[in-house]
Amino acid sequence: MSGLYSHFLHLPSSTLRASISKFEQLCLRSARKSCFVVVRGTKSDAQKNPKNASNNGVTVKLKVWQRENVFTIPNCLGVMRIGLTPIIVAALLQSNNSTALALFVLAGLSDLADGLIARAFPSQRSNFGSILDPLADKLLVGFVFVSLCAMSHLPLYIAAVTILKDLMLLVGACRVRLKTLPKDTVFSWAKFFDPTLSTVNVNPTLTGKVNTVLQLSLISCTMCCLVWPQMGCEQMLPYVTGFTAATTCVTAVQYLLSMYRDDIA
Repeated sequence: MSGLYSHFLHLPSSTLRASISKFEQLCLRSARKSCFVVVRGTKSDAQKNPKNASNNGVTVKLKVWQRENVFTIPNCLGVMRIGLTPIIVAALLQSNNSTALALFVLAGLSDLADGLIARAFPSQRSNFGSILDPLADKLLVGFVFVSLCAMSHLPLYIAAVTILKDLMLLVGACRVRLKTLPKDTVFSWAKFFDPTLSTVNVNPTLTGKVNTVLQLSLISCTMCCLVWPQMGCEQMLPYVTGFTAATTCVTAVQYLLSMYRDDIA
């Protein structure tokens, strides 16, 4: 790699500019999925870092795929939230509603905490974390919705809409993963499922964030009605359920359009 890099720097000016022009076009075609990045620098940049600069002020950098640290506090909280999901479902199915509500609140607090930690401490951020966090939310919401619908506490359509949207996103995520894996090595399923080799950063839309809040709110209200039936919040549930289902459909359409345009973050 260093030999190739030195070869670029010692090319004649006209040849180097022509090569870089073709190289930039190739990078633009592959959007953000290329392993190479071309950066045009200035003379001042060349003076600061002469090793990475040529005589005509053009800097050529070769980006190497690096494995990231996935053992962060936000990621551990996300794994904990996934682990709480079957316990909450079991508590609901056994009509232990107080335990289910307490664990669900704990899961919600962990979701809030991992976001705050990731924003406050850059060292705790990771591409894998941007995937794990929504995955943990979807597993929690999906399984709890199915449990509540199976016990006739919520209408069946809210679980059906949510699961269909999440399955669609799962298929789209696998497609994006395949398209963004490094092409410099032979494909393997071990690489595909390697969490330290995250190739995309997931940025949810505003509608997606609102939809997640509504889903968590709907589950919380339903559980509160089960624990404290005297609250009389059952009258609110049909309206919250309908609005949640509507935002779920809007979010699904947005993600479909995003995948159709290959809008990969």
